[in-house]
Amino acid sequence: MKLNLPSWLHIEKKISLLEYKKMKLFMEKHDIWRYKIKQNDFYRIRDGKKIVAFWRLFKIGFQELELWSIRVDESHRGKKLWLILSQELIHDKRWKNDIFLITRRPLEKYYKQLWFKIISKKIPEKLVYTTKWAIENGIDFIIMKLV
Repeated sequence: MKLNLPSWLHIEKKISLLEYKKMKLFMEKHDIWRYKIKQNDFYRIRDGKKIVAFWRLFKIGFQELELWSIRVDESHRGKKLWLILSQELIHDKRWKNDIFLITRRPLEKYYKQLWFKIISKKIPEKLVYTTKWAIENGIDFIIMKLV
C-alpha cells in the first residue's frame, strides 16, 4: 500500500548547504556522526521552511547503501512519515543497490513493515565498524537488509 504525504508536507532529495550544516551540527551533538557525511546523502520532509524528518542513505560498498541518522521531529511522530520517506528511498535506490541498516532491537517491527529482514551473514565490511561501536557502547542492535 502506497502512502502519500499530506499536501502541506514535501519530500526533497536535495538540501541546501545551510540545512546540511544544521543537520551536521545536530548529528554531532547527538553522537550520530558516523562515516563521512555528504550533502547529497540526505532526504528530508519539510513543513514550510521547517525540516520535520530526515534520513541519510549513503554508499558503504560497490552496490551497498546504509540507512542511518533517521530522525522525525517529535511534533510529527505517529504520522508514518518514516514509512513514506522509506518508500521514496526504496523506490529510488532498491533496484540497483542492497540497502542495510543497523537499529536497536525494539525497532525491528517497524523496519519489517518496510521489507527489511534481520541478517547475520554476509555483513558489509563497512558495517563492521558500526557493529563494533554498538557493542562497545552496550547497544542491543540488529543488522537488517532490504529484501
